[in-house]
Amino acid sequence: MTSKRADSWKIKTSPELFLPVWESKHEAISEEISKSYRSIDELYENVKPILDKHGIAGNQRLLYRSFAEELWKLKQKYSGKTLRIQSDAVAFKYCFYDADWRILKEIGYLLGLNLFEDLMERYKEAFEKAITLLDPKVAQNPLTINILYAPDGKVIGLDIYDYTLNKKKSMVMEYDENGRLYKITEAVENL
Repeated sequence: MTSKRADSWKIKTSPELFLPVWESKHEAISEEISKSYRSIDELYENVKPILDKHGIAGNQRLLYRSFAEELWKLKQKYSGKTLRIQSDAVAFKYCFYDADWRILKEIGYLLGLNLFEDLMERYKEAFEKAITLLDPKVAQNPLTINILYAPDGKVIGLDIYDYTLNKKKSMVMEYDENGRLYKITEAVENL
């Protein structure tokens, strides 16, 4: 039993038709691929001084190069609000891979991205809106979030003060000897 679609595909991919089309597009495709590789290589060259300045060596450099490449790919695919949201999500992901947020921020600046600020502003606006919807007088006592950092830049904890409920929620992050996050402990206490 023959199929129109199968026959059509067979004709379109026959060597007599396919090869001339491929050959005509080969130069343009090769140039686009070369342009992408040059752009990524240039990005790597711009990331090197940042990593050198912060004393990042060895395998740790690959983490930051991967981060830069992920941001580059996002920048090729998205723009505007979507780019800001996606880039902040990637930055937080790398924070949990033990990347220093300050270095991530510098790499973001290379690509024209202002990491973390947009996200924190959106969280603040959402919390304020949620609080005012619950009780108008609560707007006078905003929710406060403190992010605690170790001297090496790792996120070691969060303190969330909810003055509407008079509670403080603490989250403590613990790392193993290799510096990997392995435990998050939560505690709630009254203010």
